[in-house]
Amino acid sequence: TLEIDGQVLTQSCAIIEYLNETRGGHLLPDDPAGRARVRTLAYAVAMEIQPVCNLRVAQHAVSLGGSATLEGWMRHFITLGFQGLEPMLTGDTPFCHGTRPGLADLCLVPQVYNAHRWGVDLSPFPRIAAIATRMEALPEVAAAHPDRVKPGA
Repeated sequence: TLEIDGQVLTQSCAIIEYLNETRGGHLLPDDPAGRARVRTLAYAVAMEIQPVCNLRVAQHAVSLGGSATLEGWMRHFITLGFQGLEPMLTGDTPFCHGTRPGLADLCLVPQVYNAHRWGVDLSPFPRIAAIATRMEALPEVAAAHPDRVKPGA
């Protein structure tokens, strides 16, 4: 949740886009086709991979019985999502779209963290892994790493 400018915003993509629009973050390209592509990449992570890999969702699915385990669920759906995302990351650019980080890169970082957490093999996803490595090297991203940030601190 972000309280800013008299607003209470609660969805990551909405928060990022609001900050981009009000603070000039340059997180979306100037051209409509570029913006649509970046949103497509971001939404592939935020609206296709993340919801089924939400810990509450996965725990509930496993609690229903059967042979599913939490680790197996996460590995399956993260891998499946990355299999769809990797070929979308076309071009020889250091980030998801272009030469600077944007909305899609910001969505990708936490999902790669989740992949590491659950032991997903990233070797079949060299573009995803390379982009995540570049993002994690940025001081702002490193400072916000979940292992360094403690809620309420």
